[in-house]
Amino acid sequence: MLHDDLLPGERARLHSRFADALANRPGLSVANSHDLIHHLFAAHRVDEGFRTALARAAVRTPAHHQALALYEQALEVWDRVTEPESVAGTLDRVLQQAAGAAVRAGEPERALALVEASLRESPPGLDPEVRAKRLALKARAMGNLMRDGTVEVLREAVALTSPERPTAVRAMVLELLSTYLILTGQHAEGLTVADRALQAADAVGETAYRGSARNSRAMALCATGQEELGMAEMEAARADSETRPRTSVRFWINWSNQLNLAGRFREARDAALAGMDRTRAEGLERSGGVMLIGNAAEPMIALGQLDEADRMVRRALEQSPPPNYVLHLRTLQAWTALWRDRADEVDQVLGDYPDILAGRGQPQFVHELSVLDAWRQLLGARPDPSAAWRRTQRVLAAPQGAAPAPGPTRRGPGRGRGTVVASRARHVRSGHRHKSHPAFGDGRGPGDAPWVLQM
Repeated sequence: MLHDDLLPGERARLHSRFADALANRPGLSVANSHDLIHHLFAAHRVDEGFRTALARAAVRTPAHHQALALYEQALEVWDRVTEPESVAGTLDRVLQQAAGAAVRAGEPERALALVEASLRESPPGLDPEVRAKRLALKARAMGNLMRDGTVEVLREAVALTSPERPTAVRAMVLELLSTYLILTGQHAEGLTVADRALQAADAVGETAYRGSARNSRAMALCATGQEELGMAEMEAARADSETRPRTSVRFWINWSNQLNLAGRFREARDAALAGMDRTRAEGLERSGGVMLIGNAAEPMIALGQLDEADRMVRRALEQSPPPNYVLHLRTLQAWTALWRDRADEVDQVLGDYPDILAGRGQPQFVHELSVLDAWRQLLGARPDPSAAWRRTQRVLAAPQGAAPAPGPTRRGPGRGRGTVVASRARHVRSGHRHKSHPAFGDGRGPGDAPWVLQM
């Protein structure tokens, strides 16, 4: 109320005094800088507030949401600042920086809007590798939003780099392309591109991208049934991956996932929890941290720790994570509901994703929902083994590299992830440890139907 009673000019002077007091506080963190910038702008010290916002946003910090807010405060007054480019560089550059902060903050919608604005503002003759970096940001945002076209965007980014002149940017966009090729079921090409990324990273001494490229190679090897080689490659990638936050978090996500698919559930849970510690230190809880929560919950379900897994998943969903993480978490909720005979909760999840259940989407999600639907048909109030088998056939008979794509098990390339999930779920429900079952067959088709009927 005091603010409303002040006379013209007094408000600005009051804001100015508040700004001075905050600026003089020792150790004012990025997370607490928003108020300082607000008071500088309200005191009509726009140029000073602009410079301060950008300087504090650029500080390496785990407070990614606050850094994004500072960039947006600066962008808001761009047209009111005296010669902003002399302070900040070009507008397209600042938009790119803000988009990077948004990706790290787990805000893909905002990141996509900012990076597309950066691309629109880019001048003719822009350095091709700068454009490639912006396209890589766009692809990461699109991937988190489950948008079509991510691979095509990354192919464009790679085409902007030179194979004859390897750079860190080329290594980065190649390893991203390999990742999304593998996520979309194009494993053979993903392995080839990962090898190219590894060569580029080695040529320029980029240790982190080397680790990430080896991570991609491991994923592709496991996905094509070469699990022993893949697991060894992933273990070898760890030291290199740990040299940069993003590649480190990616290692823990993929390592915990592969351990889970190999039936090493306790190790998978522990690896995911270890990765969560890293995401907290780097301020990545809402992005990679949420994925790792799912990766911890999944083997916990296999170990029969349903209550704890469910609590973790619910807490993660309360953070409003990006859509691809939401789908992963809700699928896990549906699994716990299935083993508790809560068919309505399973139906709700399946009903919310009809496109993915129809086969349109990343193979990992198509696969997971297809297997879940098969079990729902089998364990419902009126079991329908024929419907369950039809759904499972789609998973097991899919060719490698197509959706739904087969995933790794310790039993070789013919057994899809559907059989792993089914086996795990079956034994959790019956109170037994996970083990292979001779009735699972080899994914050839109708001749394998008895394994479904026997469950």
